[in-house]
Amino acid sequence: MLENQTEIIRLKSSLVRYFEAENSLEIVQILRASRPTSLEINYESWHGGIYIYALLFELEIKDFQRFKPILDQVKDEILTAVGLFTQSAGNEYIGEVRFAPLLSQYLDWNSLDGITTKEELLQLIDILKSVMISVSTNEARINTREDEYKSSYTKLYNYLLKLGADNPNTFKSLWEWHDRWSKDDLGTYTSRRTFIANLYKPLIDLIENASGDALTIDYEPTGWDRVDRAVYEMKRRFAVAETEEQFQAIGMLGRETLISTAQQVYDKSRHRTDDDTEPSKTDAKRMLDSYLSKEIAGRTNECLRKFAKSAVDMANELTHDRTAMKRDAALSLVSITAVTSLIKLIEASREPDNVTVDDIPF
Repeated sequence: MLENQTEIIRLKSSLVRYFEAENSLEIVQILRASRPTSLEINYESWHGGIYIYALLFELEIKDFQRFKPILDQVKDEILTAVGLFTQSAGNEYIGEVRFAPLLSQYLDWNSLDGITTKEELLQLIDILKSVMISVSTNEARINTREDEYKSSYTKLYNYLLKLGADNPNTFKSLWEWHDRWSKDDLGTYTSRRTFIANLYKPLIDLIENASGDALTIDYEPTGWDRVDRAVYEMKRRFAVAETEEQFQAIGMLGRETLISTAQQVYDKSRHRTDDDTEPSKTDAKRMLDSYLSKEIAGRTNECLRKFAKSAVDMANELTHDRTAMKRDAALSLVSITAVTSLIKLIEASREPDNVTVDDIPF
């Protein structure tokens, strides 16, 4: 019974109903989010042989992290309930309940940093499939499509490498594909089309079903290590943030990013505040205000000061906002990225003769 996956799924269903009746809603949430399996962990030869199993509940990583603080606490409750449902299992019983993060193929969309999209990836795959079919069904000659194939193959390979996904196509050239389709098992056009469809189907399914919610921001590194590391850390955290506390942490990191930016450019001998009070080393608002007042004159100065102050205010507010939402974190990330890019551009423009298009950080 306990090695039968159908029975294990039925057991989970019964456990959900049981804990609903017990009003143990946290356990119900955990069970509903999990994928159950059984593992044989021991065998005792007495009484005709006893098989001992562990009941394993696998959770998506974000769910595992969310429930992690209470998983150890609920194991015994679940194990006790399991015993009620498995009393008639004969020489089998569940001796342990385990939880584990689900081992799966995840796509790190944030690593692409806006250089492509899910739709473009699927278009690249369509191009490669089309070229492979055309040359293997006598619709085109290899020499006329080789450059297109190699270019698309390399581009897709690099994207998949960044995403952390395997490339199912090992044919780096059409001649390598030719050597494969020339074998007996691909002797017909239909078999070659089927082979190509099956080759890419798992990857297409993975891309289509994967979340593509990573915030895309064109960010050119400033060259200031602490600033750039902090911005990329904000983007990384944003990609996986789910709770208010995680969104607040992004705001806190954003505030530190602005402090690092201000410390990078503020010079107390050159940038004086309106009241001649020297800002503290963590007063990003006053440092940036003083910096902008000196480095940019005229009406633009006032707008930039307000912009920089608003970015700092947003980060501070998000840090202390116990109802922070994903939108708040996104706005904080966008505004802070804009400020760091703006300050970098101002620094580059202090010597106009040295400014090139490469100095524009967006």
